[in-house]
Amino acid sequence: MDIARERIRVQISTQELERRWRAVRKAMELQKIDVLIMQNTNEFLGGYVKWFTDIPARNAYPTTVIFPREDEMTVINIGPRGGGPTDLSTQAWAFRGVKKRFTAPYFPSFHYSKTYDAEVVVEELKPMRDCTIGLVGTSMIPMAFGDYLRENLARATFKDATDMVDQIKVIKSEEEIALIKQTAAIQDTAMEKAFQAVKPGKRDFEIVALAQHIVQDLGSEQQLIMAGSAPRGTSCPMLKRHFMNRQMKEGDQFTLMIETNGPGGFYTELSRIINARNVMI
Repeated sequence: MDIARERIRVQISTQELERRWRAVRKAMELQKIDVLIMQNTNEFLGGYVKWFTDIPARNAYPTTVIFPREDEMTVINIGPRGGGPTDLSTQAWAFRGVKKRFTAPYFPSFHYSKTYDAEVVVEELKPMRDCTIGLVGTSMIPMAFGDYLRENLARATFKDATDMVDQIKVIKSEEEIALIKQTAAIQDTAMEKAFQAVKPGKRDFEIVALAQHIVQDLGSEQQLIMAGSAPRGTSCPMLKRHFMNRQMKEGDQFTLMIETNGPGGFYTELSRIINARNVMI
């Protein structure tokens, strides 16, 4: 049985992943980088882990990827030491191009565990000693993680490889472009159906809940949907969920922003304004 096909709604093709890996390894060779290290905690602004492995980081739980120039990847996730039953995103069938998978019981909110994941990285890279390490997405890597690497891999040379990867990542393949278009189409549908439900008496969060349900049905895995209503002629900004309890009145305006991912994890964004009589402004 193909467990991945059964469990995962849309996978990036193996051919596309291999295209990405080849391009990055070629750039690493030119810049004399032996290994890349990246860490993400979410799918909203954490595209590197997803782009390299096709498995996203979620819920502020850090996922670390070691990407060698001349070997397959290593992935580190939260879980018990030594492996064992844990999240499906640590299972072998979920990954392509990954040779080793580790887990450790670290959480950002548990201060004493702040270096548990970095300790695994250090053990993996110690045999390389004088290697050159490229850090990817340095603005997303915690200070405790980075400090531990530098202190315990003192003979290594560290570079910021973010721009190197971004220059490859930003040029989209035909497969990626097709998935981006599908994502945009999902948002068009959700916007249309959500606006059909806008009327006096509805609360902002009710419209957002409907839009979220629609995009999930159509293939989105992660959602950022903001909305807000206000009397016509006054400011009507997009609001976060904490501020969405207002009940619309006759003639109010309503702003809806749908910034959700779609098949393959790609994001697009759509925002429109309507009044509470279902008339576009």
